[in-house]
Amino acid sequence: MTASTQPATAAQELYENSAAIYDRHNKDTTTTIARFMLALAPQPDNDSVILDNACGTGALTFSLLGTFQTTHQSGRGPPSVHAVDIAPAMVDAVIRKSETLNVPEGVVQTAAMDAQNLSFADDTFTHSYMNFGIFFLPDATRAAAEIHRTLKPGGAAFISTWQTLGYLDLLRASQRIVRPRDTDEDLFRPMYSEKWFTEDKLRNTLIAGGFEDHHITVQAKSTALVGSDLDGLVGTILLPFGNKIDGWSQEERMRLRDVIKEGLTEEEQRRCSVDMVAFVAVAVK
Repeated sequence: MTASTQPATAAQELYENSAAIYDRHNKDTTTTIARFMLALAPQPDNDSVILDNACGTGALTFSLLGTFQTTHQSGRGPPSVHAVDIAPAMVDAVIRKSETLNVPEGVVQTAAMDAQNLSFADDTFTHSYMNFGIFFLPDATRAAAEIHRTLKPGGAAFISTWQTLGYLDLLRASQRIVRPRDTDEDLFRPMYSEKWFTEDKLRNTLIAGGFEDHHITVQAKSTALVGSDLDGLVGTILLPFGNKIDGWSQEERMRLRDVIKEGLTEEEQRRCSVDMVAFVAVAVK
């Protein structure tokens, strides 16, 4: 297949530039959902061929390999995993982690690849995972069709999106306090349509990609955005929006951080975390 001609998205540029700090800001959140997805049926076994699509720094890939190190069925090796992401810096991070963890050569195969234009042959994978990636894509339906095309008959896709981002209302309220003259209501919006906060958007995208409705199940799973301390939590919240406040003065930026901290509930301050809820879909081909 030919390479995608889609221009780099804002999300791609963000994660290409932030790969070095991605784990610090997202590891707990994405890993919780990755482990939940891996526990859903049909679970992979030693003979599975698995795609970690829009893999980021490999939260799902390494959670999967950790599971097989724990269970270690009949002395056989782990399944084959293909970890791909459009951001080369993310792919490089997966390669470095594989080396650090002494993952056997050939177990994790990596490539910089557009999820909207996968280079794999039809009917390749038994399991295809995309953990918080599909809503960033310019053409999510095309990505769903590529997932469907590359799954073996009877294979399963596992796709996660967000139902609730617990920090959005807090960010917008903080903006109104710090810059009451600022009328840009889009300043603190995700880099994707908020239609993705509905189950229908996820389900309908998968149906448009070729999956049959009666072969799709969607459930909600709670997680949290966690910081090492309150400053770390605020930094985590602001990471996707850093370029949105480039025109703010240093005083306004510091004030924003303080107002966000003040706006957290006592429980959120104690836990240094904000609650989040994900949708997780399982779609069988």
